[in-house]
Formats: sequence, structure tokens, C-alpha cells
Amino acid sequence: INDVAVARLNEDGTFDSSFGTNGKQIHNVTAIDNGLKMALQADGKILACGTTDDGFGNTVGLIRLNTDGSLDASFDGDGKVTKLINANDSPFGLAVQSDGKIIVAGGTRISLQDQSGFVLRYNTDGSTDNSFDTDGMSLVNVSGLADAFRDVLVQPDGKILTAGVYDITTGDVPFWVTRLNTNGSLDNDFSTDGSTTVGLSGFDTYARAMDLTPSGDLIVGGYENSADPDLRLLKLKTGLNISVNELESRTVSIYPNPTTDVLNLDLSEFESGKKAIRVFDGTGRLVHESSTIESKFKLDIGSLVDGIYTGTIVSKNEVATVQFSKH
Repeated sequence: INDVAVARLNEDGTFDSSFGTNGKQIHNVTAIDNGLKMALQADGKILACGTTDDGFGNTVGLIRLNTDGSLDASFDGDGKVTKLINANDSPFGLAVQSDGKIIVAGGTRISLQDQSGFVLRYNTDGSTDNSFDTDGMSLVNVSGLADAFRDVLVQPDGKILTAGVYDITTGDVPFWVTRLNTNGSLDNDFSTDGSTTVGLSGFDTYARAMDLTPSGDLIVGGYENSADPDLRLLKLKTGLNISVNELESRTVSIYPNPTTDVLNLDLSEFESGKKAIRVFDGTGRLVHESSTIESKFKLDIGSLVDGIYTGTIVSKNEVATVQFSKH
């Protein structure tokens, strides 16, 4: 019997004794569980997804833990959610939207010779988000053979990017990238039909991870299947333009700093009009988005965990960056 094991370390690499038992926590979902990906929510709660098998094949398992490692009972009643797609399901990607909704991506075997990529979206309480492709799930089948997503991320505009692999009957397996609209449909503004494939080396190549550059380009990383395998990196244009290089720099006064629940922003140096405010944690993850037309703004950070954050304020022609800490 396998269970999901989670550990938390202090900054010096020692186990955090405030988490679980001596920094370690084990949870059972069904019978045979394998954790494959983790993500942190803005409030510090911990998400983990993977496969779970109760004797009838792999299904999608998702759990949410409180900051002390215990199961969060506000998440589907017991902290656990399982999803059966086709009795052989493997989730590899996990992401959290700015509104707290949860994205899980992976592959599901439809038949012995047909596997499809899937993207699931859950509400913050663990229930299925039926506003996403009407049933909370989008299936993407390109080759009809072995399609599977290996990573997922959410763009600043809410669209969902996935990267993975699909098999083909002739030639070499390429990197596969798909973008979905916020409602779960394929985004036809991305490579005309929502998906693109790129062969890199004359060998089978397997995409495993991706991230956005500061300017909005997509970096996809993976490896080639050869006798002497190499790492492979691919950069794609997404159509995003989040670069601030050409914007005029402004100064924003903030107080108090450090703060606890509210950070006051003085935006009087900005011209009148709408200003977008984004907050990023120490790993560069977007944890808050809001906007205002006012010159004085109270930024509510009560849901954020203690730590150091970077904020960007962007208008049509101006930009400012601030750093603050929450204690």
C-alpha cells in the first residue's frame, strides 16, 4: 500500500517540526497512492495531486492540506477529491488560478491504442467547476495514440497553457503545447487551432515543464529519448505583452512596511485611469491581482502567508515596482 507523503523543510534544510510529525505527513486517499505534483495556495494551504488506485485502475487524486500538514476538511468535506475519467488516469500538472480555482492536467487512456490529454478545473471548495467546458473537464486528443499533458500554468489573462507529448505513427515524437480559453475551449488564437507541436532533435522529445518569461514568452523544457540524451529548451510566442521596458517608471509610496493585513499605496504619481496591481511571492508566483482608478489604494493581503513580496503597478503608459513584507 502506498500513501501520499509530504515533508516541509526549514530554510537551513532541517525538518520543520510544526508540520505534521517531525516535519513529515502521510495521508491515504484510497489504497495505492502516488503523489506527482504539488502547489501552494496564496493562503499557505498545500495542494497535491497524483494517481490513486482502489483496485480498479488509476484515477485522479487531489488533496489539500492545512499549513500544519493536516487534511483541510473544508475541501470536499474531508480534504480529498478523486476523479475517475477512464480507469487509467495520470495527473502530472497542477496550478492555482488568481481566483483560487484549481487546475489539474494529465493523460487518460481511452482504449489500448488511444490516450487523451485532460485538463480539470475545481472550485476552491473542491467541487467540480461546471463552467469549465460544461462538466469541469476538457479532453484534447490530437494523435489518437498517446497524448498526455505533463505540466500546466495559467497566464496572467487567465488562459491555460499545457505542455506534454503525443505519439505519432511515423517520425519522431515532438513537444506538444496547447492553450485553452478560460471556459475550457481550445484557443484558436494560439497556432490557429489551439495546439502546436515542435520536433527538436531527430529523436523523440518529451516536454516536462514550462514557465513564462517576464515579457510573456513561453519556455518549455524537456529531454530527448536517445542513447546520450540531452536537455531541450523551446521558446514560443504566446501573444502576451507583459514587458514593462517601454513604460515610464513611477514611484509609489507604501505603508506600513512590514504590514499585517492591509498595505496602503500612494499612486498619485500615476496619470488618471485604470491601474493593474499584481503581487508575486518569493518564487515569482502570481498570488494576487486587482485594479483601481483611485490615487490612494488599500491592498488587502490578509490571505497571504508571511514573507517578502514584490508588487507591480501598471497603467497604459506607466509602471512602478515595490517590495514589502508581511508578518
